[in-house]
Amino acid sequence: MDTEPERIQNIKSKFNDLLKINNKKMKWGYEKMNLNFIVPDINMTFGELKFLGLNRERYAYVDGKRTDTLESRIYNLGSSVQGGQIEVTIPAYVDLKEFEFFKDVELKNPKIMASARANGNFANVNWTVEAEDLVLKGTASSPANKTVTPGTSDKK
Repeated sequence: MDTEPERIQNIKSKFNDLLKINNKKMKWGYEKMNLNFIVPDINMTFGELKFLGLNRERYAYVDGKRTDTLESRIYNLGSSVQGGQIEVTIPAYVDLKEFEFFKDVELKNPKIMASARANGNFANVNWTVEAEDLVLKGTASSPANKTVTPGTSDKK
């Protein structure tokens, strides 16, 4: 009969044989998996989207000080599936969106990302939605994208 350490080693060995990634045996413990973002099914995740307006603009920070370099804009959208308001981040190089309130809109290539912050024995997860563009429903894409020159903003 096997001793306790031999039984544990035998279990580890069988466990490692069962878990293979890319035909390579895992080490005991875990193997890191990089999950950068989730590509959602737009209709099942968001349903109908309504434009609720610009929430805020995000600027770059250097050495803890805000610069005039615009990084992105964050818009509020109403989502029928989520049952309320969601925030969507659009890159700065895309024109400012000034649609009429409650117009039907679509997201172009949305991604959902998560970040976590440890809080003692717990962690808070923050889900963010980013998209390449935000367009009125039924239009192919927005008019020519405007490039924002570094060090400036297009605020009026």
